[in-house]
Amino acid sequence: MGSTVNSIAKYNYPNGKPEHLDYIFTDKDHKQPKQLVNEVVTEKPKPWDVYAFPYYYVYNDFSDHYPIKAYSK
Repeated sequence: MGSTVNSIAKYNYPNGKPEHLDYIFTDKDHKQPKQLVNEVVTEKPKPWDVYAFPYYYVYNDFSDHYPIKAYSK
């Protein structure tokens, strides 16, 4: 996901394109899955605000990155 979806990333990078920056990998010393799927979790909190004199910001994301989860198929 990128700045087109994430309110914090959009503020920091208004012209940014969506990027996938976070991944989960398996350790080479463990059994390898046939296929490992990384999935972005786009859970949104209730809008929250920040006041940094003289500006007031409202966000609806926890961070400029979304967490990911991985599972094997």
